[in-house]
Amino acid sequence: MPDMLTDASSQLSSRPSDEHFATFADLRDAAVYDKQHSKEVNVRSHDLEVMPSGNTLRIGNRKGSSGTSYDFSQFAFSKLCTMAGAPKSFLLEKLTPQTAANAINESLRRSTNEDIQLLLGSVTGSDGGHSDTKLRAITSQKYCRVWDAELLHEVNEWLLPNGFRPALPTINTNAQQENIMGNNKPCLFRGDRNSFAFFMTDKVDEGHGGRPVRRGLLFGNSEVGNKAVTSKRFVFDDMCANFLIWNAEAVQSTRLVHRGDSSWKLIRKFRDELRRCSPELVETELEIMRQADKVLFADNKEDAAKRLQKQFNLTKAFAEQALEWANHQENDGLKWMSHAYIGNGVTSAAKVTGNADHLVEMATVGGDIFLAASES
Repeated sequence: MPDMLTDASSQLSSRPSDEHFATFADLRDAAVYDKQHSKEVNVRSHDLEVMPSGNTLRIGNRKGSSGTSYDFSQFAFSKLCTMAGAPKSFLLEKLTPQTAANAINESLRRSTNEDIQLLLGSVTGSDGGHSDTKLRAITSQKYCRVWDAELLHEVNEWLLPNGFRPALPTINTNAQQENIMGNNKPCLFRGDRNSFAFFMTDKVDEGHGGRPVRRGLLFGNSEVGNKAVTSKRFVFDDMCANFLIWNAEAVQSTRLVHRGDSSWKLIRKFRDELRRCSPELVETELEIMRQADKVLFADNKEDAAKRLQKQFNLTKAFAEQALEWANHQENDGLKWMSHAYIGNGVTSAAKVTGNADHLVEMATVGGDIFLAASES
């Protein structure tokens, strides 16, 4: 078994309990909340100002709002120490907060004045609690951030409808089917640094070597630059209570580095991997999408809004919002006013609402708009 497929077991044993989620909906809602309550700020590195606060350090922008400062995540503080060329352990353990702040600030002023981006936001735990706003990441302004919320939206649209579900142990459990940590939570993890999830199907007869097998997909991401977008699809026999995956075969791996001018290019590649998990459905789905991009939904925005309200029962406000979001960059390349253009606008608008039930409902409406192209 490739070492990479022991990742699920490692996640189970190493993650704190507040990073282990009980349901896919909980995981997605946490990611959506954090995205909506995050802010990306472009600054010059010489404008950063570290200051003592009791026994800890905080960070602010010398040219920003007076007196506004934020706590660090451990990952963000490590990145700042690297920028300053100062060992993290020395700053925290050997120096007073005031001396450490002075040392970092002087080192930053003496280094190259770089264009950087700060990610300020909260982190939501598995219990639904939100952390205070803090500095989560320091990256280059060329860093192409991919949000967990966007990837989980793709999982909801392309993977879960095709028989996949969050993975749970299938062998070597007790009567309550608990994992070795003593809970019934599936393989869904998300914290300040990164996320990791494993989805699987039931066993199917068409297996490898004449035996029934399950299909699986692992994926991981980091919103703060800790790791690339990764996915691994494969077939396997079972997963035991310590989340070890047994007899994995036909492993296909992808790694998408957070680089480029558009996160949607990376998301599309991730979407393609999800589609490949159900090859018997792919050609049918692609044909529906091709047809939806050929057929006009309406001649103009006014008529499109009216049709969305009359035929698909959308409110006037949401129909107008969907038409605005149809112009979003994720829909680049689609024929203007086609069924695909409008359908994607509906689901794009739904993603910004932050309401999981509404997101699922509007994903269904978006699908109906695609299918309606074949009836035109």
